[in-house]
Amino acid sequence: MRLVAALVAIFVLAPTPAAYAHHIRRTALYVDFGSRAVALEVRVPLEELSFARGKLVKLKDWQIDPADARELGDYVRDHLSVRAPGAASPFELSIEAVSLGTDNLITVTASARAPAGATTRKIELRYDGVTERVSTHETYVFVRRDLEAGQLGEEPKLYGTLHWGRRSIAIERAPGGFAQGFATVFKLGLSHIQQGTDHLLFLLMLLLPAPLCARDRRWAGPRSVWQSLRVTFGIVTAFTIGHSLTLIAGAVHGAALPPQPVEVLIAFSILVSAIHAFRPVFAGREMFVAAGFGLVHGLAFARDLLGFGFDGRSLALALFGFNLGIETMQLVVVLLVMPWLLLASRSPRYTWLRVPGAGFGVLASTGWILERAFGAGSQIPALVESAAAHAVWVLVAVAGFALLVTAARLRTSPPPTAADLRKS
Repeated sequence: MRLVAALVAIFVLAPTPAAYAHHIRRTALYVDFGSRAVALEVRVPLEELSFARGKLVKLKDWQIDPADARELGDYVRDHLSVRAPGAASPFELSIEAVSLGTDNLITVTASARAPAGATTRKIELRYDGVTERVSTHETYVFVRRDLEAGQLGEEPKLYGTLHWGRRSIAIERAPGGFAQGFATVFKLGLSHIQQGTDHLLFLLMLLLPAPLCARDRRWAGPRSVWQSLRVTFGIVTAFTIGHSLTLIAGAVHGAALPPQPVEVLIAFSILVSAIHAFRPVFAGREMFVAAGFGLVHGLAFARDLLGFGFDGRSLALALFGFNLGIETMQLVVVLLVMPWLLLASRSPRYTWLRVPGAGFGVLASTGWILERAFGAGSQIPALVESAAAHAVWVLVAVAGFALLVTAARLRTSPPPTAADLRKS
């Protein structure tokens, strides 16, 4: 009996040729759903993938050797497949990139396009890139983005686990549709501007002197109401066109610049517009400045939509809803602020609002530049965010100021004549 027990123990505990016992970290497989395609991202520990394929990964300056990157892509493709239930053929799979992260994880991104007659509503996902040979390895499968179900990727949902005994998983998408997807990205656009203090501050710095005429490199008396509205409309439209162009390009092809220089340029745009609010630097050319810096702001907007470019319909829905949300919130801010600026600008005391407002813009932008470009810590960004959190009270203060200076002006000014009203 002892001999039988020993033989059983050897049989159970000994590694089989096809599955080696090996203590390892886990693989994460992220799934992004589109209407006709599925995007996949596999993040696998370097040492585990090397062990599974029986070959060390070649590195050059801490980057994967290009030839080895192609072999790694081919290896993952051979062990990865997507199929719709009942479809005659699997999805068309293509490897898009292979890279090595700082956490020693190899990231392989791929896309799988549904064949004719198949949809992405329900799929069978198979992957055994490591588990084919390592019995203790696990792959966690996450659904990260599904626009039509209102899931944008902030919190990937764990759908299931693959291991040596389970190498495929059926994924059925949550119910949803065009309307839910549109509502989700529309709200995302609203919140992006609502929480994007730097984007709004740039626009507000340009609008602060919009009701004024420039003479001898100084801000002089007020423009007429119609001229002020025309300038305001031009600034807002130019900014919209600028950021829409790079939003589309960035979302489709990926942002052209890394995040840090984009954020520094955004802070610099606020500094330039705040200086202009002090003294006219580019009077009459505000539209061009708004459009030019709008291109930079659009790159920051596009980061929220990265990952939706693999599927035409989903990308179009994301761009349309997100951009409309941005424009809606911008319009709300302009409608809330601009009437009080127009009213206050009729008074010589408008300087009491314009100069402190421009000073706040210089202070905020300087703090952000120091933080974003040099990593210098200060209390300025926290102060700015605190002021933004009390934006309603700031608006009430601006409205109160406009009403007070208007009342004072009316008490000291003669009643307007018919000719004065026609000029205004």
